[in-house]
Amino acid sequence: MHIAICDDEKQERQRIVGWLREDQTLQALLTTYDSTTALLQDIQRGRSYDLIFLDVELPGDINGMEAARRIRQRDSQVMQVFITSHSDFMGHAFAVEAMDYLVKPVQKERFLATLNRCREKFNATNQLIFVNVEEA
Repeated sequence: MHIAICDDEKQERQRIVGWLREDQTLQALLTTYDSTTALLQDIQRGRSYDLIFLDVELPGDINGMEAARRIRQRDSQVMQVFITSHSDFMGHAFAVEAMDYLVKPVQKERFLATLNRCREKFNATNQLIFVNVEEA
C-alpha cells in the first residue's frame, strides 16, 4: 500500500508516521508532504497513492478540500482521510467520497480504526485471483 501524508504541521506528520510504523502488519511505502501543491505536482507527474491523509487548512497553499477534489478527478479509487482542526468542513468530505474526517487532536484508537477500514477496503479491491487452466 502506498500512503501519502499531507499536513503543514511537522509534528502531526511525524505522529501519523509513528502510528503507521508501529503497526507491524502494515506493509506500506510512506511519503510525507508539507503542502498540497507538492502532493498535487507528484500526482500530476504520475505518482499514485492508495491512501492519502490530508489536512484541510494549509496556510498559503491550496486547501485540502480543493486538493482532494482534484485528486478524486484523477483517481476514483484512492482513499482519502481528512485530519484537521476544522470540523466545519466535514460536510464537504462527502463530495470527494472521503473514508473519514478526523478532527485534531486525533486519538490514536480512532486513527487506527480508520486505518483498519482503509486496509480492509484495500485488501478487498486488490486481491490476486489465480486461475488454474488445464489443457485437454
